[in-house]
Amino acid sequence: MSDPIRQLQVSAQNAARHLTGAQADRVVVFDLAGRKLLDMAVPVTSVAAGGGGGEEPEAAEAGWSERKGRVYFDGTLVPLSGRKLDLLKVLIREDVADVDQLRPAWKGSVVEVKTIQWTVGELKKSLKELFGDFPGDIIVPTGSGYSLQLR
Repeated sequence: MSDPIRQLQVSAQNAARHLTGAQADRVVVFDLAGRKLLDMAVPVTSVAAGGGGGEEPEAAEAGWSERKGRVYFDGTLVPLSGRKLDLLKVLIREDVADVDQLRPAWKGSVVEVKTIQWTVGELKKSLKELFGDFPGDIIVPTGSGYSLQLR
């Protein structure tokens, strides 16, 4: 991901873990004269705090990434599987995913809209448990589908 703010947040998390073994919760930047230039919260997630199963990609990336069929957020494995994982992959790739774009998560099976809606709701619950500090809904309905808000 090319967003410099997200990259700064991930770098702060990685530096804090490396230096202290703790999770960073703020990024504060000063200039050489000691003036505060930046003071912002770093999204702290329960996934990043220790729920990832110890598997991380080679290099931490800001935001969502996918490697070898697994999904990572800020370089930490997101522990999902099955349809929820397949739906999340579609939502990561698409700004807005409509029902037809979500159907491949059922791998060729005929699936009704209500089933897709229910599974998206279950994915929302799982993501809220993993990213409980994220303000608001992580997945929101749009006029034509669903949008992943946590980027």
